[in-house]
Amino acid sequence: MNAESTEASKLQEIASRNAQAGTTVPTFVTKDGQKVQAGMMAATFANIEAYNQGQRGVVEDDLRGAVPFLAKAGLFKLFPPDEWKSSTNEGRNFVGTLAQEYFDSLHKE
Repeated sequence: MNAESTEASKLQEIASRNAQAGTTVPTFVTKDGQKVQAGMMAATFANIEAYNQGQRGVVEDDLRGAVPFLAKAGLFKLFPPDEWKSSTNEGRNFVGTLAQEYFDSLHKE
């Protein structure tokens, strides 16, 4: 399995975990060829709420796994990691920290 199909599979798993049973979560391709898992924003918002309610473990893993997708989708261009981290919302702060770590790791490569 190549990296692209592994990423798509992981995103499908995250989105499906947060969707009603039996729901399929489609993938669409942007004009520049980026594969985007529909439903990831909703799954991310659900996971932020779960994080705020004290859930950790899988929720943290799912948020960590969503950050590259959110970056590809352009969310952090609209709302940079520092804006996420400036919130009093614990889940948003966590995502902002993860996003900053993600972008820092890209600059090290």
